[in-house]
Order: sequence, then C-alpha cells, then structure tokens
Amino acid sequence: MKKFIIILFIFLSASLTFSNNFSLRYHRFDGIYDDWNIWLWEDGKPGKSIPFNEKDDYGVLAKIDLDKIPTRYGFIIRKGNWEEKDVPMDRYININTNGQEFYLLQGDRNIYSRREEVDTTDRILSAIIKDKNIIMVELTRPISLKNPQEVIIRSDEGRNIDVKKLFNDDIKPQKRFFEKDSDNINITFDPKDFNLKPSEIRSVFLATSSNGWKEASSDWRLKENNDVFQITKKNGIGKNQINDKVEFKFVVHKSSNTLWFPEGENLTIKNKQYKTSNVYLKTLEPLRPEIKYTVNMEGFKSKQAIAYDILDKPEYTFDGWLGYDYHKDSTTFRLWSPVSKNVDLILFKDLKGKDRKNIHMKKNGKIFEVKVSEDLKGYYYLYEMNQYSVKITSPDPWAFASSANGKYSAVIDIENTGPKGFSDSKRPEIQKNKSILYESHIRDLTMDKGSTSKYKGTYKGFGLKDTYLKTNKNISTGISHIRDLGATHIHILPIMDFASIDETKPDKPFNWGYDPFHYFIPEGSYSTDADDPEKRVYEVKEMIRNIHELGLGVVLDVVYNHTYSSTLSPLAKTVPYYYYRINNDCSFSNGSGCGNETASEHKMFRKHMIDSLSYFLKQYKVDGFRFDLMALHDIETMKMIDKRLRKIYKDVLLYGEPWKGGSSSLPDNISFYKGAQKGTGISVFNDLLRNAVKGDPDGDIKGFATGDISTKNDVIKGIFGGLKDFANSPLETINYVTCHDNMTFYDKLKKVLPEANEKEYMLRQCLSAGIIIFSEGIPFIHSGYEFLRTKDGEHNSYNLPDKINMIRWKQKEENYKMFDYFKKIIRIKKEYPHFRLESKQDVLKSITIMKTEYSLIAYTINYKGTRVLVCHNASRKKTVLKMKSNWNVILSGIESTGKYKDTRNIEIPGLSTLVAVER
Repeated sequence: MKKFIIILFIFLSASLTFSNNFSLRYHRFDGIYDDWNIWLWEDGKPGKSIPFNEKDDYGVLAKIDLDKIPTRYGFIIRKGNWEEKDVPMDRYININTNGQEFYLLQGDRNIYSRREEVDTTDRILSAIIKDKNIIMVELTRPISLKNPQEVIIRSDEGRNIDVKKLFNDDIKPQKRFFEKDSDNINITFDPKDFNLKPSEIRSVFLATSSNGWKEASSDWRLKENNDVFQITKKNGIGKNQINDKVEFKFVVHKSSNTLWFPEGENLTIKNKQYKTSNVYLKTLEPLRPEIKYTVNMEGFKSKQAIAYDILDKPEYTFDGWLGYDYHKDSTTFRLWSPVSKNVDLILFKDLKGKDRKNIHMKKNGKIFEVKVSEDLKGYYYLYEMNQYSVKITSPDPWAFASSANGKYSAVIDIENTGPKGFSDSKRPEIQKNKSILYESHIRDLTMDKGSTSKYKGTYKGFGLKDTYLKTNKNISTGISHIRDLGATHIHILPIMDFASIDETKPDKPFNWGYDPFHYFIPEGSYSTDADDPEKRVYEVKEMIRNIHELGLGVVLDVVYNHTYSSTLSPLAKTVPYYYYRINNDCSFSNGSGCGNETASEHKMFRKHMIDSLSYFLKQYKVDGFRFDLMALHDIETMKMIDKRLRKIYKDVLLYGEPWKGGSSSLPDNISFYKGAQKGTGISVFNDLLRNAVKGDPDGDIKGFATGDISTKNDVIKGIFGGLKDFANSPLETINYVTCHDNMTFYDKLKKVLPEANEKEYMLRQCLSAGIIIFSEGIPFIHSGYEFLRTKDGEHNSYNLPDKINMIRWKQKEENYKMFDYFKKIIRIKKEYPHFRLESKQDVLKSITIMKTEYSLIAYTINYKGTRVLVCHNASRKKTVLKMKSNWNVILSGIESTGKYKDTRNIEIPGLSTLVAVER
C-alpha cells in the first residue's frame, strides 16, 4: 500500500508539473483584437511575445504554461511590435496556484481576479478639450449623429455647460454610388461622375454579382430626381438580396446603346457613416483649462475632460523665461501651469522639510510668479498646484539644479558655479567637414581598474587628462586616448538628469541614461556628491573645460522624444498630458517604445527643447547635440532648433537618428526622417551604409566587410556621402558601422564568421573603418572599435554591469597595431581635403568609380589638381589594379609601413583598404 501511495504521489506531481498554467483574459470595448498580444517576462528574465489564442464572450485569452509555481511575472498588453501599449506601464502578477485567471480591461491599469469585478459597460473613453468651444469625445461604441444621445457637461463650479451641437467633419455620407445603413439601402447614380448627360439616359438599373451579373428586376430601377438617378430600398428587400459582400455595376440604357459602369473594377457596398464613436461637442460658452469639466452622455459612463490642444492657443502659450532668476538680494520664480487654479511655492533649507514655508504665487497673465526678497542660494523648492480640486506637488521642470534623484529643485548661482575662468574660456574651433566623432559613456571610459584614472564612473574621472595603463605608461587611456587617436569631438551618452538610477546608492548600477527626468540638470549619479546640487554642475563644467583644453569638442546625446514616466515627470505633473502625444482614447502614443512620446509640435514642449538646448550651449559651452529618435520630432521644430542654436554658436554640431522607435501618432510627412535634413545644418546617421558594410546590426545577415560582397552598390552610395540616397550635401551624413546600440563590430564578426581567426577579425574591422573614414561625410567611431572592443556578444547592454560595458584598456595594448592603423587613416583623412568635400557639386564631379572585380571597390577623387585613389578589397586574396600613371601608395592595409611606393601596378592585400596619390 505504501508503495502504491508513493507511485501515485509521483504520478500526481508529474501531472501537476505538466499542467501548471495561468490565464490572462483581455477585453476591448471595440471588440477588435487584431495584432494585440502580450509581452511577458518572468521576473529577472528576458521577455517574449505571447499571442492571445482563444476567444470567448469576455474577449480574448492566453493560457501560459509554467515550469514552476509560485513565481512572479511582468507583462504589457501591446499592439503589434510595440506600436501601442494598452496602458503605459509594466504590470506584475504573482502566480500562487495552478490555473489562476487574471482579467484585464482596455485602458484600465487594474488587474482583476474575478470576472464579476470587471465593469465592461459602455463609457466615454476620453474627453479632450481641443479648442475654447470644442471637446472631442471617444466612445466605446458608435452613436448616430442624426439622433444623438443627450449630453450634459458639468463644471466644478456647479454649472451645466450647454452643448450647441454634436458633429464630426471627418464623417461625411458618401454622395456617390451605393450605401447602406441599419435600415435602408441607398443607391445614387450621378451621370456627371461618368461623363454622361442626364438628358441622353433612358433608365438606370442595377446588376449584381449575386445574380450572375444580370440586369436586376424592375425593383432595382433607379428613378430620376433632378438629373440624379436614385432609389432607396428596405435592407434585404428584393429578389437579389444585397449585403456587404455583394459587388455591383450600373446598367445604363441610352437612346442608342447600353453601357455598364464601371468597366474595369467592380463597386462594393459602403456602409453609410452616419454613426461614429469619435464625436465633437460644441459648447455655447468658452471653456477654461483650469476648470474641471465632466462630460455626461446618455448610455455611457461619464468622463472628465482634459485640457490639451486648447493650451497651444496664443492666449495660453508663453514666450518668456521660466524657472527662477537668482540674485543675491532676491529670486523670482515663474511657472507655466494653465491647468492650475492656484500655485504655492514651497521653500525649505533643510531636506527633511522641517523649515518649510508656503508662499502664494500670483497669476500674472499666462504664468504664476512670485519674487522672494532674500538670498535663497542653497534653498530647495517645490510647486504645490491645485489642479481640479487635487493638490499636486512637483519639482520645477525648468530648474537648473536639484537634490539627489531630482526630487527637490535647488536654487544655485548658476553663473558663478564652475571652475574659475570657465565663463570666459573658448571653445576649440573645429570646422564641420573636419569633424571626427568618438562616442563614449561616462562609465565606459573610466571604470577599468587597469587605468590610472581616478574617480571611477564620474564626470571628474572622465575629464582627467594624461591617464594611462598602470602596467604601461605608453598606453594612454580616457580622453587622452581620444586625443591621441585623432578624433575631434567626444560624443557623450546622455548626462541630462535621468530617472533609471538611484543616485543615493553608493554602488550605482549601470544605465545608458535614455530615461530623461530633468532637461536642464546634469545627472547626479556621475557626480562625486549627488546630494550637493552645485557639485554636479561644477564637475560637468570642469570636465568640458579639460576636454576643450585637449582641443576636442563635446557633443551631448539628448533624449527629447520621451520621458521616463508619462505621469510622474515634472512636465507631466505641472501640465498633465499636454507635453505628450496622445491617441483619441487618451492613451499615450508610443513611438519611442518606452511608454510615451513627447509632442514637439506643441508650442511649450518645443520651447522646453529650445530653452534647455540653448542653456546647455551657453552655460556649459558644449559644442553640439546628438538627437535620439529624431524622427519623433516634427520638421518645423528641428528647423527652429537649428536656426536658434546657430545664433548662439554658428558652428554647433547637430545630428541624430532619422527614425522612430515604433508606431507614432506624428504623421510621417512632418517627421524628421532621412531627407528632412536637406537645406538645414543638421546631419543624420546613414544606416544604409552601416548595413551595407556590416549587415544587419544583430542578426545573421552579412555585409561587404563581413562576408557578403553583394552589398557593394550600397557601399558606393555611402562613399558619395549619401548624395545618391538622401542628402544634398555630404556633410548631412554621419558614417558609421557600430555605436552603443546593438552588437559591437567585433561581436558581429564572431557571430557571422565563427570559423575565422583573430587576425581575420582585425583585418575585416580595419576594412570597415577604411570605408567609413574615406567616404565623404562625417565619420563616427564607437569607443573601443579601434581595438576590437567586445561586449561578450550582448546586443542591448543598456543596463548590464560595467564588466560588460566598460572599455578594457588592456585590449588597446594587445591590439596596438590596430589602434595605430586607425590613427593613420584618421591622419590621412585630415591631411587630404579629397575626403572632406563640402558640396554636392564637388563630390559628383570629383569621384570616379572604376570598373573592377566584384569584391573590389576602387575609385579616384580628383580635387584641386591632385588625384587620390582608394581601394577596398573585401576578398581574402590580394588583387592587382593596373593604372596608366604612377602612384605613391600611402596606405596598404594594417600591415602598411607608411613608406611611399611608386608604382603603376597597385597590389591591394586581401581584406584591406589602400590609398595612393598620383604623382
């Protein structure tokens, strides 16, 4: 008996293990579930897409098998591949027993454990104040605009706001052909649509696909009415029943012949759009953004209206300075928050808040303002806003300094915070066509214990000059290495205050920093003292001064396309929703893939961008900006940024990613994609050239330098500086093959060519560098690319430990021959203007592509009386190019001695770049 019990226990255990699962059930009011899926991850592990695989009267559901219970899962309900999130946040569930069910409702953040807890009744999904008399309402089901439901708008002042009418200008009944509503079929034939005169028509009948394309009976003869033939029938009446799947033609009898229309494609029935779930309400009296309005509609749950497009009207936008203006005897504070009825300034010296005092701010036109007549240096402050009878506390989105984690805004004397003489120091003068960009991260460059760099992971450590490998003084590290390489600008990953790191923790984890919180304040985790608001400001200025003293420029990577949170950021708290793009149902548009995207076309976020960029340009003396996901910004805003910043510093370097991170509500025709940069001073990354040289960033597809010579023609397009693809000037293209995103070039090589040895990896990486450096345009180098940097195969290291992300300076020593090669090709780039042409005309008339074997790209550049030859050999074997004149070879792959060779028969080593100058 005991043996039987043991066997039974084992059997039951195996059965339970096999059947462990839980279910996620999801209900959408519109009943449309196409492309909706679950992004699911076990806590601490990678995520994966899970489809909804069943449907019932609640909605759709997914049953997920488990390896074990209990466990914790995170999930996001999303559309497609991050086109949209149902709610803009990660949600978590704890699995305690087998077979648990969780119920989810469209737009609702709650997770329900029982179906009866979920209210699926119809409701107003959103109510958005578009203009002073217009509210746009999104409903869970369509209503008729001919016989609309009763609408009542109540204000928090206790009054009802009269609605003049309901409308939707986008919903117009079609005037031509064949339409159907719930009761009738309506057929209209207008002779003018077919270039016919009504007088020559005897009759018009209908022919349908359902009766074998025969002319219908007299029931379907159209009657003439003021030169238009029409008929209305009860839905479904007649010998030949009409439905949405039926196609039809008109049979027109003229006096002498019979015509069938249309002659080519058939017509299909259209449902007459008298019903819509997207309704506009027009009010008799003006609406005010600080007033709470609740929209009540018969048959629907009510909804509070949010002030959105109305805030872009001239009566609400503000052009002056915001934030604070510090003087020793007084400080003036200004806040833009048109949705607030009143605002208090909360001042305190002690972070524990014991000495807090509230000062009422006066409404001064479009802003709240107060002047405090005492020396407030060292004080902290917050704004307390009364928004729709709820008190909201927030730091200042325009503040210059803050406590740790951006929790409290801080008053500092910004003009006198920094190294002595910094305000009078000069930027290095670097012409754009001579720019060579080097991308790095504060921690990447400084964390290796093998370097003599002190202050690891900080601005102070990043700015240290003359650091070197502890075991070899001849191996420079840090910014001295970048100077020795020959780059002209250091591109630093985001240092504007971001929220993904807790600055108070002594052992701060790694993050790239693409989670912005404050746009005027440097990140505190890179400061030697995050609790001191002045320290980070001082240290950033000190770092930039030291970089400038090496003759290098500083480019800041900026992330204006989204914020860390769409509800908790200072922007969202001071003016909810406005700074973000939202969909009709009030969900956040998610073109960034991070839960929200900012609305650059909104005047006050555009101002926020321009003000903060101008501030960093003037106050920190940076030399340029790289824009993350730049296509999420509208063209007009980017042009305004370009124009405004050049008034401050005419040589400012501006470039960015000309793409989005997902589906966006910003129309493509006004998005800053490739091509939009034409005629501006803005440059864009050339991903066509990247993919042609490297292959796809992380996958198995190869490129010209990684084993697939079929991409040769796209490489040639890149050599011309994008002029044969998207650019009007070669200086509009940023040429690169690798950056912080995706695999390093070395890791990509190891993935697609596992059979190759280290020498071949080096040769191929040098070949790729030769293409990038000698193509027209601005070259971009990812830190460590010059000595085979690896991230151990990780393609998305944004939050992985320093041991994955940091530069290992010993690799420079081990691959010094390669580093020396990079120095050489950069030196040649600088020496010969042939590789730094500025105009389209110069490029097109100077470059001649030679006919060669397919694995070889060879071309000459004839500029100002001198001809230069460039050859890129993607074959493992050497090749010989016979020329009609004599050439001095100045570069012949990584083994090149650098000595000049005089020859007509030019031998190009396998997997190499060769450069020669005609005698």
